[in-house]
Amino acid sequence: MTELLGWISATLLAVCGIFQMVETIDLGSVQGLSSWFIVTWFLGEIFGLYYVCKKKQYPLIVNYLLNLVATAVLLYYLISGGN
Repeated sequence: MTELLGWISATLLAVCGIFQMVETIDLGSVQGLSSWFIVTWFLGEIFGLYYVCKKKQYPLIVNYLLNLVATAVLLYYLISGGN
């Protein structure tokens, strides 16, 4: 049961990032999002991914990978001036 809850949690958290990524692509902008929020979220995903990979926590690895993609898109729009 714990493993199932881990997968449900990881999926829900990843979906949040994907929704924001899709909205950013649709708008072509990260307007309304703090630059610091995007940068710290991206760095947190990198460090978190390293940690969960070492611990072999597979539901969280999936979560961090999907959120890393989502935050990379946000970071791209931030850097390219889409704000």
